[in-house]
Amino acid sequence: MRFTLAAMSPMLVTLSACASTLGVVESFPIGIYEVEILPNEVPARSDTQGVPGRWGFVFNPNGRFEALRDDRLLVDGTFTASGSVITLTELTGSFGCIEASGSYAWSASEAELVLSDLIDGVDSDSCPTRSLVLGLKPLTRIPL
Repeated sequence: MRFTLAAMSPMLVTLSACASTLGVVESFPIGIYEVEILPNEVPARSDTQGVPGRWGFVFNPNGRFEALRDDRLLVDGTFTASGSVITLTELTGSFGCIEASGSYAWSASEAELVLSDLIDGVDSDSCPTRSLVLGLKPLTRIPL
């Protein structure tokens, strides 16, 4: 199930306005991604109660990202990318680890983005909810 056009419209406008640079930020594939996390896929812990749902992630060319769950904006932050590592810092929101950063190894295809918080065998994100949402399964790219 895709996110509604109403929820994605502001992000699509932002990405469209940056069309001349749309493609990569330090080789990272910017764009809009989604993943659905089912209740039975989440460990039964108090910090994971808000994890199940349809998640959307917008990575803008200007180094900003947004995370939505079920069409509701939950996190706004920044990211930097260098080589095969992306570092996210949550600035505002009602979910996750605000003002905390986490780094992820990434790989991508035309259709998917795979993130792992294990870099050289070391856990590189101390935020368990962010790590779970981003690393549970591949994120599917939404074509623009």
